[in-house]
Amino acid sequence: MQNSTRVMENVLKWEQPDVVIYTGDQITGNNVNDNGTAYWGQVVEPCVQTDTQWAIVFGNHDDLSVSSGTRKELLKFDTSYPLSLSKFGPDGIHGLTNYYLTLYNNCNAQNPSWILYFLDSGGGTYPELVYDDQIDWFKNVSSEIKHIYGSIPSLTFLHIPSTEYENLYQQSLCFGMDDDDVSPQINPNQLLTVLTAFGNTKAVFVGHDHGNDWCCPFAGGLMVCYGRHTGYGGYGE
Repeated sequence: MQNSTRVMENVLKWEQPDVVIYTGDQITGNNVNDNGTAYWGQVVEPCVQTDTQWAIVFGNHDDLSVSSGTRKELLKFDTSYPLSLSKFGPDGIHGLTNYYLTLYNNCNAQNPSWILYFLDSGGGTYPELVYDDQIDWFKNVSSEIKHIYGSIPSLTFLHIPSTEYENLYQQSLCFGMDDDDVSPQINPNQLLTVLTAFGNTKAVFVGHDHGNDWCCPFAGGLMVCYGRHTGYGGYGE
């Protein structure tokens, strides 16, 4: 963990981001036999030390700890930090981390400059899938935002790629490492197609397949990406 913490501290030092997005598999919960929240605290500590805000979605390894490791327990712990922007999503749909954040250029701006959407793609104790009710939630929220503010560019974050990621990588069109097979959600849901039609989405980022960090163009100008694996836990470089 010390090596991974050092990597995160160095990245934060050099990049100095306004916000960090954790895209899942923050901890390998299936290897944690005691308090999962204690390990979670170590993961976010570099952000705490640098006064950097963050937001999370869950992966398929996070909620498998023996104690204090359910999704609700981990999200309650995460949101207890003043710097956390993570949220409990709405009741009545699948998953917990279905929410959005509005970003503003400055404190005096009246309209947001970007919208960040977060989707719980399951895994661990949940089926590995973004359900239709989550997609409907995205459609409704993005339509409401467009009605209020007009067309605002957005980014979307989740952990497990949709089936549309399969066979998407082409070396001549994409950039980044392609060192892992795509392990998609269990059923097709046309998520990327929906993102191109709603929400003015410019890019979508997933985790899950730790050997990949590529980006590829998709229909409608959407960039389809993997986030780079951070640190020395799990697998991947």
